[in-house]
Amino acid sequence: MDRNINKALNLLTLKIKDKAVERDYQTTISSESLVQYRFVMISGVLFYSIFSFVDSLTFPLVNHDLNMIRYYFVVPCLLFIFLSSFTPLYKKNTRFFNFLAILISGIGVIGMAYVGRSDPEISRIYVALIIVFFYLYALLNVSHLKAFPIGTILVGLYLLVAWRVNHLPMGILLYNIVMLTVSNLVGVTVATL
Repeated sequence: MDRNINKALNLLTLKIKDKAVERDYQTTISSESLVQYRFVMISGVLFYSIFSFVDSLTFPLVNHDLNMIRYYFVVPCLLFIFLSSFTPLYKKNTRFFNFLAILISGIGVIGMAYVGRSDPEISRIYVALIIVFFYLYALLNVSHLKAFPIGTILVGLYLLVAWRVNHLPMGILLYNIVMLTVSNLVGVTVATL
């Protein structure tokens, strides 16, 4: 490894030690990635919408409630963030808006687990959080030091809802938590590489 890189880079935060150079670097990355971020937001809206059909087959008893969260909360928020990407405010606060998109998407999934508690198949919804982790760690350039706590909070909130509200059997709960925890750890590893 180049010794000059080690001197210029904080190995914990993966940021350039010179704050002015880091700020310029982040501005350049945000500008060059703007089209990617817009595509990711629109694909997130499309995937959230496509899962409406899947949910109608998998969770027919609660599909209406899931769609309320999907179409009255998550999709409008993601569309707002997408539209904001055409403003100077987004360009100055790209990471914050991307962080917000992930948080909203994850809370939407956990909200679906909560409102879907009357459907015995709702234990399968944890998989949607793994998709949120893909967006968090691989697509939206959220700092790994901010991304990991977000992922961990989402896993914790899911655990709380699955255990205390949905009363999932211990075997299913344990399986879901292990899958989410490993996905979160793999994600943070990918984000730091």
